[in-house]
Amino acid sequence: MSVKVNVASNFPQIAEQLGSVSKDIETKYPLYVRQCAASICHELLRRSYPAVGNNPEALTGGTDGAMKQGEANIRRDVNQIFGAASDLRAGDLLMAGRADLLKNLNKQIDWKSDVLKLAWEEGDYNQLFQAFKKKGWQDGGYEFAEEPTLKLQASRRNPETGILKKPVKKVYVKSRGQIESFIQERIKSVGKMAGGWVQCLQALGRTPSGKMNGNGEGTVEIYGSGTTYGIVATNKNGDFSRMLSKTGLVEKVIQEEALKFTEKVREMIANSFRSQVGKGGGVGGTSVAKETDGLDTTGGS
Repeated sequence: MSVKVNVASNFPQIAEQLGSVSKDIETKYPLYVRQCAASICHELLRRSYPAVGNNPEALTGGTDGAMKQGEANIRRDVNQIFGAASDLRAGDLLMAGRADLLKNLNKQIDWKSDVLKLAWEEGDYNQLFQAFKKKGWQDGGYEFAEEPTLKLQASRRNPETGILKKPVKKVYVKSRGQIESFIQERIKSVGKMAGGWVQCLQALGRTPSGKMNGNGEGTVEIYGSGTTYGIVATNKNGDFSRMLSKTGLVEKVIQEEALKFTEKVREMIANSFRSQVGKGGGVGGTSVAKETDGLDTTGGS
């Protein structure tokens, strides 16, 4: 889910109202719009996931600590969902009909029976199966897959909330190495939410310290000029899985920055008017809006 922030002017014919000072204001106004757009992107970056302690209000989004937290989250998540054949016992694999995975156990079995030891050495898994069955072993209902996949990972999550379904039913694959390789690939995707704001900031002339693995999809669109100058900054993954919708932090940031923007522009206009004509004048308004799925939340005056 994307987050789109629109910073613009709603001055009613400001050039005509302010006469001789309009040129000065038209020159300065776009700078204030860019500053406001950059401030919003920066504040949303700080509140993006991953965040230290998985708390966006810690204002650590976009930091090295946040990236480490994201990597730790993925490692924990993947290991909750996937297991290796070596995590199971020989009897578990035999009862599950996966004798082909016995060679992946990578551990010494202390056979109490010479007959079973010989069967193991000769690969007589049917004899082993019958022996374990006679001892009361049953199929544990384990699920197996050739390798870890994004589809399997997603199947363990609630599609609406993204939260792991409880209890988590593990999927077992051939080896621990497969799981580690999958983790490393997933780590490469860390930072998409924050990375979009990083790209927006770069487009606005700011250079954040973190690159977020180069991930994210952030764009900046500029329209108009002078007092009609506006900027739309869009982060395609700004509300990934609606993770920030639940916090209300996006709206809070926009409202706070909209007030600052309005006051700064009012002050700039008043100063321009005083310096050039020696008297006060009418001051127009500003608009900062968040547009999400057709919803337009506007702050300003």
